[in-house]
Amino acid sequence: MSQLMFYENVVPLNREQHKGLRLKRAEGDCSFAANASFVPVAGVEFFQCARDYPILISGKDEDIAPVALLGLAQGRNLFVEASGRWAPGCHVPAFVRRYPFVLAKGAEGDNYTVCIDDQYKGFDAEAGEPL
Repeated sequence: MSQLMFYENVVPLNREQHKGLRLKRAEGDCSFAANASFVPVAGVEFFQCARDYPILISGKDEDIAPVALLGLAQGRNLFVEASGRWAPGCHVPAFVRRYPFVLAKGAEGDNYTVCIDDQYKGFDAEAGEPL
């Protein structure tokens, strides 16, 4: 299972390299997740997710994780409307809400680094909130 399913180019957030970067709010646009037929689910959101989606256990051996099933066909998310908005009244999983940010394990596997998808269309040098 790919943990970075709709992320295009994940890079560590760097104080110097990204100091001029600004983030424009997505205002509910979830079109980036339109091709995700499942997303990982955090334990604290099981109850919210279970109201709207089946929760499955995916993976094998020690690499297993709970996921919310968003569509039966690969590459099809039934909860992202044509407008790019998430279906009204349905819980938006945290994995989707946190985009374009993600935590990635370091080389030693003990530490996590805050990373961004530097291809996210909401990043700009002039408009938006400073990171």
